[in-house]
Amino acid sequence: MIVRKTIPDDLPAIDTLYDAARASLKSMGVDQWQEGNYPSAKDAELDMHAGTSYVLEENGEVLGVACIAFGREPTYEIMKEGGWEADPEEYGFLHRIAIAPKMKGKNAAGLLFGELKRQAREKNITVLRCDTHRDNLPMQHALAKNGFSLRGVITLEDGSLRLAYEQILKP
Repeated sequence: MIVRKTIPDDLPAIDTLYDAARASLKSMGVDQWQEGNYPSAKDAELDMHAGTSYVLEENGEVLGVACIAFGREPTYEIMKEGGWEADPEEYGFLHRIAIAPKMKGKNAAGLLFGELKRQAREKNITVLRCDTHRDNLPMQHALAKNGFSLRGVITLEDGSLRLAYEQILKP
């Protein structure tokens, strides 16, 4: 499996991944991504044009997607029930992660986290952040498995709460 930048031909497969993720979350009783059609191929297209959309591919098949970005995430500025360990000028973060159902439990998300870490080290960035829904236990497990620690609760632009995770990379 490889991680590479998203290209326009990937967008239909990404839309399918997002639909599958929405259905999986719904089946687990998680209300994340249940309102409207977010995320969608349009979100991936915007990420692609921003240079932040990456896919996990094997034998020409798109098996995962994530937005890998650097800078400051506005919704991470205010934390409830905890606090960030570090306050860097810039950090790396992942959003809109979706993995093909057949890849669950095969560390596919770990490969996307690995790409975030690789890019962060190239940019001399030592802080990584991510967030997930309180009821999204598979993502919480993936975050913990990949070295992220629960730091508190953030509020999204729509007012919903998310668990916030951080990892400090060692040199």
